[in-house]
Amino acid sequence: MYSEYDEQRKERVADQQARDLRKRLRKRRNKTIRRVLLVLIVALFIPARNFLRDTGIPAAKCFLAETRLKDGQYDRARELYLSAGEYKDAPEKAVTCMVLKGDSLMEAGSFMAAYDAYEQAGQAAEEKRVDAALKSAQAAREQGHGTLAACYLGMAGRDAEGALTAGSSYTFGVYEQDNDPENGPEPIQWRVLAIEDGTLLLMSEYLLDCMAYEPGRQHAVTWEKSAARKWLNGDFIEAAFTEEERDMLVENLLENFSNRKSGTAGGVNTRDRVYFLSEKELLNYLPTAKSRRAYNTAYSIAKGAYNSIAGYGWWWLRSPGRNSGYVMRVYYNGEYSMNGIFAGVEEESIRPVIRLDLAKLP
Repeated sequence: MYSEYDEQRKERVADQQARDLRKRLRKRRNKTIRRVLLVLIVALFIPARNFLRDTGIPAAKCFLAETRLKDGQYDRARELYLSAGEYKDAPEKAVTCMVLKGDSLMEAGSFMAAYDAYEQAGQAAEEKRVDAALKSAQAAREQGHGTLAACYLGMAGRDAEGALTAGSSYTFGVYEQDNDPENGPEPIQWRVLAIEDGTLLLMSEYLLDCMAYEPGRQHAVTWEKSAARKWLNGDFIEAAFTEEERDMLVENLLENFSNRKSGTAGGVNTRDRVYFLSEKELLNYLPTAKSRRAYNTAYSIAKGAYNSIAGYGWWWLRSPGRNSGYVMRVYYNGEYSMNGIFAGVEEESIRPVIRLDLAKLP
């Protein structure tokens, strides 16, 4: 009896082992199949992906762009064409979108908006860009906006009388300059640095006054905390501009970078209506030493400003110098110093920068 039971148990164990073996073989076979399938999928996917990338996806984008263009969605259509890369004539069609947008705006009488669209189209719409600027100038003149008209003429590239471009002279506000208070303050002459984003960026042509950037003994100072900033946006604004003119001043968000050489911190960014140029702005708007030279006024000389034999002065920038107590300046010959000079020096001159809202100018 015992021998028969033992034989049955052995058979059950053998059956279980056989089942376990078949299960392991099944798992191994399935794993092999999955690997083969994965290899096949990858082998098929990569060419398909490349095909779609090179033809299908750009083609779909161009088709969608064409639909947007027919609906008058010029900017969206342009974005889609540009995202299609070099597929067929997508780059040329992106330009066409801006030309058609400009044409539509011209028909609606929005000449300046049309100018912006044609400008994005580049050389393909150069004649239309000029025409849009000239029509903008005419419309501004008819509405009594002489300054705006002059800016548009400058944007058209015309040498018409009164056209404003970078480097032009512009009169705005008054300040004592001939050191004769009895005859009243004189009109301030400004140099146009740029016409951008509906504004006129100006820097005084002459060095109007002189003062220390931060009076007193040497200590750490940034543009944000400086006496010069407080004076420009307080006493100077009150003295130089009427209430109506002050309303034309645009508040600027200024980036106050650290010194590129020494790493001296420039402090936090600030918002100001009147300010000094930074080193970066100086190099952008006045790239040559000759373009930076400036004459003192009789008033600034009387106040103690340094005055060279030729009549040029030193003037402050707002960027930090070699340490936290020094500030960059422009020399009389137009060169500038990254090391800067002690912020308490009183012989440095003032050369304000302002930005005017073109829509508010007469």
